[in-house]
Amino acid sequence: MIDKAKGYGMESLQIDGNNIVEVYTKISELDKSVRENPRPVLVEFLTFRMRGHEEASGTKYVPKELLKSWAQKDPVQNYYNYLLNNKLITIEEDINFRAEINKEINDNLAIAFAEEPIIASLENELQDVYNPQRFKEIAVSSVICLILKCFWIKNNNISKITFLQFSTF
Repeated sequence: MIDKAKGYGMESLQIDGNNIVEVYTKISELDKSVRENPRPVLVEFLTFRMRGHEEASGTKYVPKELLKSWAQKDPVQNYYNYLLNNKLITIEEDINFRAEINKEINDNLAIAFAEEPIIASLENELQDVYNPQRFKEIAVSSVICLILKCFWIKNNNISKITFLQFSTF
């Protein structure tokens, strides 16, 4: 993909999209550079979707070996290992952090489930879907009809008549 940038005279950069540290580092460097010297840059992140486009499609069409090889590149797990290996977090901190997150989720779920149930109705659901139209019917004068007819004859293009009718009013 990055080769396409050459055709437009642009810089390009290819990044391992599954490496969180590389993404952050390279994009931070690029950000600083582009702020100093504004220009377009095509950035390609190499990554892989481990699930289907949506839940129903699944991944049956993807070779199992390909899924296994990309599973080893899981950015979340690899970043977690990076944090542990570089002693940026401890296992205890991780356990506490996850417990705090679970508590926050469960507390907020309890609040949500305690609320009055929402009862859907067609009348309520469609109230703000469409902007009410406020059309005024305007009679077309014979002068405008003549202008439109002449324009149509000259250009032989009926779509332009429709456009002129709306733009004239």
